[in-house]
Amino acid sequence: MALDALLQRIRSAETSVLISIAGKVVKILTDEDMFKVEKSTIGAMPPQVEVYFASCGGSHHDKFVVIDGKVLLHGSFNMSSRGVYRNNEHLAVDEGRRVREFQLTFDMDISKTNLEIRSPWFNGNSDVFQSMWIGATAGMGGIIAVYPVDVVKTRMQHSRVSSSALQVLNNIFKHEGVVSFYKGLGPQLCGTVPDKAISLATREYVKGKFADPSAFSASLASAVASGVTQSVVMNPVEIVKVRMQIDSSLSAAGVIRELGLRGVYRGYSACVSRDVMFAATYFTLYDYAKRRLQIEDGSSLGWSMAAASTAGIPAAFFSTPLDVLKTRMQARGAEPLGFVRTLQQVHSDGGVRALFAGWGPRVGRIAPQFGIVLVSYDWLQHRFSAPK
Repeated sequence: MALDALLQRIRSAETSVLISIAGKVVKILTDEDMFKVEKSTIGAMPPQVEVYFASCGGSHHDKFVVIDGKVLLHGSFNMSSRGVYRNNEHLAVDEGRRVREFQLTFDMDISKTNLEIRSPWFNGNSDVFQSMWIGATAGMGGIIAVYPVDVVKTRMQHSRVSSSALQVLNNIFKHEGVVSFYKGLGPQLCGTVPDKAISLATREYVKGKFADPSAFSASLASAVASGVTQSVVMNPVEIVKVRMQIDSSLSAAGVIRELGLRGVYRGYSACVSRDVMFAATYFTLYDYAKRRLQIEDGSSLGWSMAAASTAGIPAAFFSTPLDVLKTRMQARGAEPLGFVRTLQQVHSDGGVRALFAGWGPRVGRIAPQFGIVLVSYDWLQHRFSAPK
């Protein structure tokens, strides 16, 4: 049997062996010790899962995952640096229950090594639904924190007269009062719940389909999928928000009645282009920064915030022209010119500078907002991802 051969090989090797069951260290054996595997169950973790580490000298280790006496994974890693090994195969365990993913996190400090078992869609407390409510919670916190800056950005993009962010801010405060800085917040929060719930859960799901979820291709594909789903949910919210931010006398119900069902998707071409470009830039940079800094979800919150906020700067800046087009196309009274003609009109009004109107407040809003959202999301995922 494969397991017997594995154990015999370990016994015969003049090495030390770390035995870990369900991700918890049981005992470190030397070649003089009698090799014995102790079964244990921790929480709802399938007791059939065992992880063996066999030291081969120096920093190089072999790794084995055994389920029901069968060696399902045999790989190696270098203990000189911490990292994560993921296997996305569907493994049958515990009388037919299927595991969507197991994640093995290892560290120089072997006591921090952990095996996490994740369950599939629609299996009790599914990871997908967990991702949805966590995404919604994190999204609302980020929006509330920086919403006034978004109002200033929208006013700057809609105006055909060049004004600084401070001038717009002062004008709103003097003539409309503090309340106007939060016009459109209600619809935005209502939209954020399904938006972040669906888009972040989509990102997690698509990444999980790749053999290596940390690869660039996985980050890019999952980001594009996230951007598309986000625009479908958020375009109606965006057009209501934009009109209420520009004209503080409007109500959400009044805007929806005026637009009708088809009207709420006005400017969708610019919205989906903006969301896809932003997500593709943002998430690939964020994932890259996390890999370079060796940040694990739920740990190193300071570095996570720095990575998330920094990734938001280029993503927000380079997607600003598409955001300007979306605002112009969705504003009340705007001619239905379409994407290309609106681009031509904005360019003729003020050149390249007009296409980047409001980039300062946009970057100033998105960098901290997405820093809050992504760090909160990763921390909550880590906090509530108990082994199943």
